[in-house]
Amino acid sequence: AGIALRLVYETFRVLPMVRVVELFGSASGTDPATGHVIEFVALHLRTEREALSRINLDAADPSSALTGLGGALACDRKGELKPVPGVAGLLEAGPS
Repeated sequence: AGIALRLVYETFRVLPMVRVVELFGSASGTDPATGHVIEFVALHLRTEREALSRINLDAADPSSALTGLGGALACDRKGELKPVPGVAGLLEAGPS
């Protein structure tokens, strides 16, 4: 979560013309239905420059800040990444 927020922050800092950043973080794991390895979106954030500027990144808890911005990081109690429900990102986009 912290690295994702830093990446968005740096994008806004370096590219002043950018107003919105959408970030997808993917991971791989075993599909319990098939037993095959799949790639899935485990982190998703779409935020505007103004929303991020209201957060003190040096003092905020990264997971809470990510959630507060409407983002999601799917992680179980063991620390294993899981798919974010309802977010396909770019992974399911196949050839047209």
